[in-house]
Amino acid sequence: MQRHRSAVAGSRGHAGRPRDHVVRATDCSAPRYELWLDQSFKPHYEPREQAEKTLDGIATESIERAKAALAAADIKEVERFTGIAISANDRRAEPFAIRAAIRRRQGNKAGEAVMAKLAARAIGEADFAVLVDRYCRSRRPMQGVAELRAA
Repeated sequence: MQRHRSAVAGSRGHAGRPRDHVVRATDCSAPRYELWLDQSFKPHYEPREQAEKTLDGIATESIERAKAALAAADIKEVERFTGIAISANDRRAEPFAIRAAIRRRQGNKAGEAVMAKLAARAIGEADFAVLVDRYCRSRRPMQGVAELRAA
């Protein structure tokens, strides 16, 4: 029996377009090891501790890139990089808070609430709200907001 965790962010189909995701599976016969696929679909089979460290590094790098994209008001890149971060480590609150900030600025209260629920296992509600407020402080208008509201 296998436990399989997969998350896909920015996946757009099979037409040669980029895919941003990490797929993880743990074989129960070897509980101390984890099998995961990186963004280029290269498999990695590592001791769980090393896999967690590697995936957390991917999450950290992606969060930093998402913050830079947020500062540049590039919504598509923010969504892409937060998706990668969540795929690599879904126990981090930052990518959910960044996405919640975008939803708030779009006037999407339901979307913001969903992000808060998804982050609940990593951070308390009040702390999450403070984090979202911090990411909302950017004064630049976000690229793509009008198009997203119209959709």
